[in-house]
Amino acid sequence: MGKDRALGALGAAAWALTLSAGCAHLPAFVPAADPLDAREHLRLGAAYESQGLKAEAAEQYAAAARREPGLAEAWIAAGNLAYARADWSAAERSFLRALNAAPGHPGAGNNLAMVYLAQGKKLKEAEALARAAAEVDGPYKSYALDTLAQAREALKRE
Repeated sequence: MGKDRALGALGAAAWALTLSAGCAHLPAFVPAADPLDAREHLRLGAAYESQGLKAEAAEQYAAAARREPGLAEAWIAAGNLAYARADWSAAERSFLRALNAAPGHPGAGNNLAMVYLAQGKKLKEAEALARAAAEVDGPYKSYALDTLAQAREALKRE
């Protein structure tokens, strides 16, 4: 009986070796092209961010920016995540990319001003960015007015 088990195990091993050798020639899995457009990646990133999934959100914002480099909102969202983790360099780069994509964008300008204020650098530029953002009516105006006040206070302390 022990001999039969040994032969059975040997047969199973030979069968596994045969299968693995045959499978070695199967084509590699190639994922399909990304089915989401840039704005869908942006919405998915916002959904992840609202659930506290910051890394996943960052991946989606990066995907949105890759799909559509001129989408200022993708750069702003990525910059906001960087700002929240006090990664001033990444935040600055993202907000500059947003301004490059949409010159004068009040959200990007205000947030870049906040980056400069957080570091205590480029305070005159921060004031100019906040002032320009505050001149635009819309959802960013109240934030920009607050940033402008902070920039002016910081300049007084210089």
